[in-house]
Parts: sequence; structure tokens; C-alpha cells
Amino acid sequence: MRRFQSWLGPDMEAFIAFQKASERWNRTYEQNLCIFDRYCASSFPEMDLLTQDMVDGWCAQRSTETNNSCRTRVVVILNFVRYLRDREITDIVGPHIPKMEPRTYVPHAFTGLEMENFFRVCDSLPRTHATRTRRMVVPVFFRLRYSTRIRTNEARLQVATWASPRAFSTSAIPKALLSTMWFSMTPCGTCYRGIMPRFKR
Repeated sequence: MRRFQSWLGPDMEAFIAFQKASERWNRTYEQNLCIFDRYCASSFPEMDLLTQDMVDGWCAQRSTETNNSCRTRVVVILNFVRYLRDREITDIVGPHIPKMEPRTYVPHAFTGLEMENFFRVCDSLPRTHATRTRRMVVPVFFRLRYSTRIRTNEARLQVATWASPRAFSTSAIPKALLSTMWFSMTPCGTCYRGIMPRFKR
């Protein structure tokens, strides 16, 4: 399957190659660029030219976003537009980037008991037909984050590679995910058992 679906695909591939050569590329940039590409392909299927409305519509800050999360989502689009402008491929203006905000949250260090209670709740979600996939995904998602320290979006992508309405057994889960679920490291550096979720039909 093609990585890009819109008419912007060739320019995006060239942009990625340029950024990688400049050592200014990462997985988050690529994910957000692919999402923007799908937005253009689905919302403007008849278009073959990037317009200001497309960029502004996608990059507008959403009601659910903080300034920092909006910046993370749209900064790669800003750089892509700059890349096109430098090569006289487009004359549109790059999106507005919200001002960065200082982080105000204070991290909470969970105790071993709190972690056990948390995972117990994850494993005890209501058992209904509508929540069958959720009951399987939630325990794995949080164990994956806890044992590997990967970011939320990365964990969601990892879990999404196997989670589907048809996946209700451990045979559907890659071995890499299973290995992270059998044991997790507590904050004090010791392993404890009993956090492997039970999958039932």
C-alpha cells in the first residue's frame, strides 16, 4: 500500500528525503504528515494543487488541543510549506503556530499498590458486546506504556496494528507486545507478576 494517498505524495517523499538528509526528521513528523495527506485526499479528492484553505483548515487549533499539542501536530506542515515555497512549488503562507506554553503539571509517582489497583481496574472493565475490543486493548495499552515508557501516540499505533473486532485471543498479538506484558518494572526497579491480562471470548 502506498504511504501517501493524495497528489502531494511525490512532494512529500522528496520533503522527507531532504529532512532526513538534514537530520531533522522523526517518527512523529512522519505520522502527522501522513495524516495531513489523508485529510487532503479525503476532503479534496478532485484537487491537484495545495491551497491556503487546506492548510488553514487542517492546522487550525482544535478545542481539545493545548498550544503545545497543536504545535506538535502542525509544525511539520509548516516546514513542508516552507520547503515548497523555497522551491517555488507553491505561494501559500505557512500555518500559524501557537506560542509554546510552559508545562505546569506535576508528575505523580505511583506506589506499587496504586499500580496493582490500576491494572486490576483495567482488567475488570464491564463485559458487554460493545466493549469487547476495549476490554482487550486497554490492559495491553497501559502495560505497553508502563513497561516501555513510549509515548501515548506511539503506544496507540503499536496496539492498533493488531487490535480489531476480530482479535480476541493472544494469538493475534505480536510476540514483542506479549513480552512486555508478562513482566513490568516497578518504580523501585523490581519485577512483580500478575499483570498479564486475561483474554476471554
